[in-house]
Amino acid sequence: MKHLHVNSTNETILSPNVRTTGLQSNSAWQRVGLIGIGILYLAALLVNYYWYVSPVYSYAGMIVQDLPQWVWASAICLAVMPLLWMPIRCRLPSDYAVWILYITIIGPFPFIAVLTTRNYSFANALFIAFILVIAFSFFDCCRRFIYIPPINFPEFKGLFLFGLPIITLLISFFILMINEFQIDFSSDIYERRFHARELVVSGSLISYSIAFLRGTCVPLTITIGLHYRKHFFLILSLLATVIIFGFDGTKSSVFLPILITFVIRLLSKFEDNHGRVLLFGLIILVTLGTLESIVLPNSLISYVFIRRILFLPSLLTTFYWDFFSTNPYVLFSDNLLSGFIHARYDLPIPRIIGEVYFRGVETNANANLWASAYAQAGYIGVIFTSFFGGIILRFVDAIANADRIVPACVVCVSIGFFWSQGALHTSLLSNGIFACIMALLVFPTSAFTSNNLPVQKQNIALFDDKRPNFRYILSR
Repeated sequence: MKHLHVNSTNETILSPNVRTTGLQSNSAWQRVGLIGIGILYLAALLVNYYWYVSPVYSYAGMIVQDLPQWVWASAICLAVMPLLWMPIRCRLPSDYAVWILYITIIGPFPFIAVLTTRNYSFANALFIAFILVIAFSFFDCCRRFIYIPPINFPEFKGLFLFGLPIITLLISFFILMINEFQIDFSSDIYERRFHARELVVSGSLISYSIAFLRGTCVPLTITIGLHYRKHFFLILSLLATVIIFGFDGTKSSVFLPILITFVIRLLSKFEDNHGRVLLFGLIILVTLGTLESIVLPNSLISYVFIRRILFLPSLLTTFYWDFFSTNPYVLFSDNLLSGFIHARYDLPIPRIIGEVYFRGVETNANANLWASAYAQAGYIGVIFTSFFGGIILRFVDAIANADRIVPACVVCVSIGFFWSQGALHTSLLSNGIFACIMALLVFPTSAFTSNNLPVQKQNIALFDDKRPNFRYILSR
């Protein structure tokens, strides 16, 4: 807070003496500390996997097998390697998206790949993990080093003060009307999910409206409610979350608001070392899940959160690579190029994976952005997805001026979460990411007064005089 000034482009940056002395003198020890905490996080995950997840869900492919020492060593190296350059201080909004992708995919995947491999060798599993690390690194480089100048648009106060609450209420009422004004939490989650699929056709207006409510309205109302202390918006977000979860039973409807709340509080309580705090928080949560599974017959934390968010994306990634390494790529014939290329499969990709690996055609096995890209176009798809993903995050950073930093961080949290659960190109509409970015572009910072959060103005310029500030980037 003390060593900030505003440059000619209105971006808040660290003063040169801090950037060249204070940061560099402590960066080595901070990096070592980050790696140590990362190893503890991965160890906590493995304990939970061996103790609870694998014994309970071995039927779903989460198995355990004896691994040679060289496989363990290789998996540890691949899982820890990104921590050598991951941002210790989340100075840019996009840093949060990168951390979420590491926590949910890049970190756990090397271990899940080698532990669950059945149709290919340990070497092939480690090769897939290596490809993911390279893709993640390229993705991170694109969002750090590609220059996009700061973008300023006129603010639309009425759209957020009046339009956002009205739209949130209308879509929530519409969902209630479709569901015959019933909110049922007693029935099985998957029964509600299948019932919702019968009521809402994929690609229809109502399906996009629900996605807009979940991916745009809820994050924005939580941000306005918590950060700017507008309690009416906070009530709106809670109402919309309850209605969505009661309708389709999707766990992401609950996970995302909790994650956004945690990040907003993280911004208010800590001005530094956000990466380490995120890892510490997850270590505590995973440890609590393991202890819960020891004490109680059913572990809610391990079942609802750890298995679904931290293990399942990695398992599905192995299934995607396994299937499409021996079958034709989709080549976007199921969506973007459907008018030019004949559909290669009768079912959507997630249903194909669900039918082959879970013996259920109704299982919607969505994977992350890189697994989906591999299914579409192989390694070329992985490269292009990494490039365009980095560009999208860099665009968000360009939008985020000093007053808009908290909403921008929330948008990046949503982006990272949805990309850990699905494809990049479909998430732009089906998860409301595009609408959320456009809303950030015209977010009226002057319409709300923040009285509670001493958030550090974190929009640190990566470019001085339109040249990459490599010294600062590498010190992070």
